[in-house]
Amino acid sequence: MEILKKIFSMKTYAILYTIGLFIFYLIGSSGSDTLDEWTSPYGSFLLIAVSAMLCFGLSICYAVGWKKKLYSNAVAALLTIFSIIIYFLTALKWVIDDAVQNGASSFVIFLGLIFGFLYLLLLYIPVFIPTVIYFIKSEKYEVTTKPVIKILFAFFLYNMLYTFAQIIVERHVFPGIFDYYDLVAGIIATAIGICYAWDIKLRCKGLVQLLVIFSAIGCCLPVSVFSPEYKTFSEITLTTSNWLGLLFYIGLSVFNVIIMYRYAFTKEIYASEIKAVSEKETE
Repeated sequence: MEILKKIFSMKTYAILYTIGLFIFYLIGSSGSDTLDEWTSPYGSFLLIAVSAMLCFGLSICYAVGWKKKLYSNAVAALLTIFSIIIYFLTALKWVIDDAVQNGASSFVIFLGLIFGFLYLLLLYIPVFIPTVIYFIKSEKYEVTTKPVIKILFAFFLYNMLYTFAQIIVERHVFPGIFDYYDLVAGIIATAIGICYAWDIKLRCKGLVQLLVIFSAIGCCLPVSVFSPEYKTFSEITLTTSNWLGLLFYIGLSVFNVIIMYRYAFTKEIYASEIKAVSEKETE
């Protein structure tokens, strides 16, 4: 029994769920290039909300697996309710879009909404189980420093790995140099964010600062410099085709630049190192 407990621990559950979700989205990504109906503000809201749900679901699994308190129970409950509402709204959009294209009757729309919602809820069950465990046991978990930063950049890392898996599996070749500049800038921003979240000090601080400047320039590039193929692949077109998506895109870029600046150009992470050098010079 003890061996089974070790094999089927919540850590294993979290890792298997991550891999399973990764493969599920990778297999289903081939049809994402034609999602023109998602370019409205409502479509952008749902895309952002679904990403937030995915981030919450993965983080809850890892919180339970590693016994870390990332959210208060009240926040976790609100996010769970929010996730269920977003599932309903997503199912509603699917059904309405399909009904508009095919001229379905009201009864067919109603049935489609029910089955679509139930299908999405089935996908939520793997997250619901650790969420219940989290509600019961979270008060005994170790409180985590910088929980929001850690959650976000762990999710950014997940997305970065997913992006490169897509490029390899679908054999994407982009025509513009700025397309690859953006990819490299994204790698640097994610790596710096991970180091900031977990207080990891990289050697050669000067080189780190140069890399941060390189990545910050990438974060500030206008969308117009990217090729149409890259904008479609990266879904930049979907998130910047309306005011809400554009605000989110700009906000995310500003957030990454601030984190990189705090890591490389302030004393927040390298304070102890700077203090040690100062004391050595005094001696």
